[in-house]
Amino acid sequence: MKKTRRLARKERLRWELRLYIADSSPRSKLAVGNLRRLCEQHLKTQYRITIVDIVRQPSMACAHNILATPTLVRVLPPKDTTVVGTLADTRKVLQALGVQVEGEKGAAALELGSAHIGHA
Repeated sequence: MKKTRRLARKERLRWELRLYIADSSPRSKLAVGNLRRLCEQHLKTQYRITIVDIVRQPSMACAHNILATPTLVRVLPPKDTTVVGTLADTRKVLQALGVQVEGEKGAAALELGSAHIGHA
């Protein structure tokens, strides 16, 4: 039964995001809160967030070439997308991730190729 629920959840999962932070710094806390709010408002239940504290797991930062924190990486859908900063500018973050915002005139899902945005 658990396996079936897990598979069903995986099928609904459309977004997987990884946020690299440095301990519990104010900027890290702000980025975590902003990301959770953004996901709840715009991605509904179709997302998973993994938070990686590079102070506790420095090898993860090295392995994924993380040079600054907080840094958000889009894992799914696969695309080379990185956003650095507190994620306070929701519109820029959504645009970088390629999320279509409901209510925008003529908005289609953005395909930005490789997006790297600083201080969003």
